[in-house]
Formats: sequence, C-alpha cells, structure tokens
Amino acid sequence: DSDAKSTSPRLAAARSVAHTPQGRGTLEGIATMTLTSLLRDLYAPLRSLSDRTIEVYGYTIDAFGKFLGHQPTVADLEELTVARFLARRVRDRSAGTAAKDRSQLRALWEFAKRRDLAATWPLIPLVRVPERVPEAWLTDEFQRLLDEAAKEKTVYDRIPAALWRRALLLVM
Repeated sequence: DSDAKSTSPRLAAARSVAHTPQGRGTLEGIATMTLTSLLRDLYAPLRSLSDRTIEVYGYTIDAFGKFLGHQPTVADLEELTVARFLARRVRDRSAGTAAKDRSQLRALWEFAKRRDLAATWPLIPLVRVPERVPEAWLTDEFQRLLDEAAKEKTVYDRIPAALWRRALLLVM
C-alpha cells in the first residue's frame, strides 16, 4: 500500500504485520510488537538516542515486563496496567524512579500512537516526586571542620594551608 512506501522500511514492516492472517487486518498484529523492538528498531533510531539512554529505557521495559510476567508489548500500554505498574514502583523503589518510568513509557506510548501502532493515547496520572531536603553540616560539625583546618601546619606558596582550607570550607 502507498502508506507503507512513504514510511521507513521498519515502520512499514511493523504495519504489514497487521495485514497478515494473524493480524486479520487490525492493529492486533502490531500490538504484539515488543516494547524492546519498538525502542531499538523505531524509537531510538528516529530520536537519535544515545546507547546509555537506550540502556536506561531498557531498565524501565525490563521492570514493566517483570511486573506483567511477560515481555511487554505495545498492547500492554493500557491505562490501568501502566497505572498499577507505576503505583508498585512508588512502593517498591521511589517516586523518582516511578516518575522516570512514567516518562519513558509515556514517550514510547505516544510515539507508538502517533504511528498508529498503539490503540489509545496515554492517559496516566503524574507521579508526584517530593522535594528533597538538602543535606548539610550542623553548625557544631562545621565549626569542628574549621577548627581542624586551623591546625594544618603546611604552607603552599608562602600561604599557610590553614588559610587555604578555611577558605575552601567557607565557599562550599
């Protein structure tokens, strides 16, 4: 068909799966495409992702697969399924990890939907990530550091190391 000719060979091949007897002319055949194949064969090359980014997306896909109990496919990108996965990730890992997973699954899902590879658009809630409280020295701990720095006897370029170390501590 003319649509397949105007797209990349891999996307055309993915779409042609839907017209096999298994796919029966529906999205069913495409929906069996694994998320790993979607990532490596379509998404990464078209988005010029680095090897490291592909690896990190792979971690998310692997975690989603462990949650599902099978290799995730495009058909698994379903609102309730993904929401349950993210809720589990918040409980088992952290809100930050779940937010990263949400972002990556949503990116793959939107990519698939824009190319008619997924049945629905992603409608998954945001994962709220609490603001981290910065860690810092207590006043008495910092004073002890300054006191220890003052004991330094070394000299650098005719300047006592005690002054260097104090200055360094005060600008941190």
